[in-house]
Amino acid sequence: MTKTASSAGTNITGVSIPDQIAAVARTPDAAGGHDFAELLAQVSGESAFKPHAVNKHTGAAGPFQFVKNTWLSLVKQHGEAMGVKPELLAQIKTDAHGRLTIANPQALKEVLDLRHDLSLSAKMAAKYLDENKAHLARILHREPSEAEVQISFLLGPSGAAHLINAAKNTPEAPVDQIMPKAVASNRSLFRDHQGHTMTAGQAVAHLAARYRADKAKFAAYTIPPAKPAPSKIDA
Repeated sequence: MTKTASSAGTNITGVSIPDQIAAVARTPDAAGGHDFAELLAQVSGESAFKPHAVNKHTGAAGPFQFVKNTWLSLVKQHGEAMGVKPELLAQIKTDAHGRLTIANPQALKEVLDLRHDLSLSAKMAAKYLDENKAHLARILHREPSEAEVQISFLLGPSGAAHLINAAKNTPEAPVDQIMPKAVASNRSLFRDHQGHTMTAGQAVAHLAARYRADKAKFAAYTIPPAKPAPSKIDA
C-alpha cells in the first residue's frame, strides 16, 4: 500500500486524506474500540474526507455526515463522557413532538458545529455504529454483517433493514420505489455506471462491496483497536 505525504495531506493509493484525519486515525482508541479503517471507509463514502462537507438535501454535515436529530441524540447521550461543555448539554431538550431541540440559536449552532470536530465525530460515529448494530439485529432477527451495519450508517437502522429485506425478498425491485427519499438525497449511491437506478439486490451488493473495498484500502494505514491488558491468569 502506497503512503506519501503532501501539502494536502497523506496520500493512500491515490486517495488524499487531510492531515487532521490522519492524526486522528493514529490516535489510540480514537474509534471507541472499533478498527479505524471501518470509520475511514465510512468517511470516504460519506464526505470524501471533507471535514466541512454539507449535504444540501438533508443538512447532514461533517466528515461522518450526521443529520441534526442524530447528532443531538448522540451528544445528549455521550457528550458528557466526551468532554462536551455541560452548559451546551443542558440546552438539549425534548419538544412537544418528542424531538430533541435547542431553543437558543447560538447554542444550537455551537452544538451542530461540533460535527466538524474530527476526533469527537469519530468517537460519536463509533457509538452510532454500535447502536445501529443492536437496532438492526432486533429488526432482522439475526446478527447483521459489518457491511450491513455500515449501510445502516447511511440509511438508519430501519431504512437499512427495509433495503436488506427487499434485496432478499424482491431483489429486482427498483430501489427508488423502495426508499424514494433516500435515493433522492443520495442519487449517486444508487445509480450504476450507465446512470440507471439500481435494483434492491444491486444496491445492497454495491454498498457492501464498496465498503469492503474502502476498508481494505485503509486497513494497513490505521492502528488496531486497543486491546485490554492481559490478566495474571493470561500472563
